[in-house]
Formats: sequence, structure tokens, C-alpha cells
Amino acid sequence: MKPISEMLDRRQNRITNCEAVERIHSNSMPKSTLKKIEIKLPEYTR
Repeated sequence: MKPISEMLDRRQNRITNCEAVERIHSNSMPKSTLKKIEIKLPEYTR
């Protein structure tokens, strides 16, 4: 699996917020990291 940062950097490979949550949980990343990603990339949250 590619790193989350790499997936988010590729705009053509946009993912929904739910998919981001699932991938982050599958990588055992803390929820604080998810919040930071949502704040940095609002275009990825619906």
C-alpha cells in the first residue's frame, strides 16, 4: 500500500473522506493525523 501522503498528493487519484478514514485506520494512524489531513486538504472532505 502506498503512503497516505503520496496518495493525497496525486490530485487525479482523489479519494473520499470515508476511504481516507478506512485507509488511515488500516494503517493504524491516530485520529489526530486524520484531523490534520482534513484541515490541510479540505478539498478531499466532500
